[in-house]
Amino acid sequence: LVSLGHVALVTGRWDGWFWIERTVWRSGFDGGGSFVSILVSMRPGGGSDVMPPWIVSGLTVALALGLLAWLVRSDAPVEERVLALVGFVMGVGGANYAQCKPRFLLPLLPLYVNPARWLAARWSRAMLWGAGFVVLLSTVWAAYLLTAWELSV
Repeated sequence: LVSLGHVALVTGRWDGWFWIERTVWRSGFDGGGSFVSILVSMRPGGGSDVMPPWIVSGLTVALALGLLAWLVRSDAPVEERVLALVGFVMGVGGANYAQCKPRFLLPLLPLYVNPARWLAARWSRAMLWGAGFVVLLSTVWAAYLLTAWELSV
């Protein structure tokens, strides 16, 4: 709230944060419509270049949706379900900047409770392989973003 108040004072508008978001960043909340249009444009013959960050964003949203459904159907406390649902809606519903979806969805920690429980019931070698795969995948992706993708900086 302090940030919202500060931006309101600086801009001289009570809705200063949202005004900057809309006019300067060309963002806002569209319920995910811009993200869906980007995914649709990537289909064969859709007229758009397929960019790896958009593919990863689409896969991340699909994975987060599956984990959210698993969380909602589980015996998790209502607070965790609400936190995950609100975070998912905010992360996916933001307009434009499709490449930023993973950044908003991956920190939704309640989504990882059920997979963590599932892995805990397995033998330690499965946990080690799973963690190693995630670390390797994260390293490759971070290296790509830092070295190859022009919009990452």
